[in-house]
Amino acid sequence: MASVADEPLTSGPTITLNTNFLSPASKDMVATGEIVRTGTSSAVVDGTLEDADSGEPIATAQGVWRIYADE
Repeated sequence: MASVADEPLTSGPTITLNTNFLSPASKDMVATGEIVRTGTSSAVVDGTLEDADSGEPIATAQGVWRIYADE
């Protein structure tokens, strides 16, 4: 997992993962993700999958992961 506020983090088990499929996929897709919030023991992450040519959304997802601070 990425580092947040210059604190390296290691992801652990997935707590929840919700995916919404919006349209059929094409050959080329672009995926993006964003860390929405981190707490002391979990991180909330949003993701989108879009058609590379049209930018039309194909899927969205939100998940929560257990995180551990790297020592």
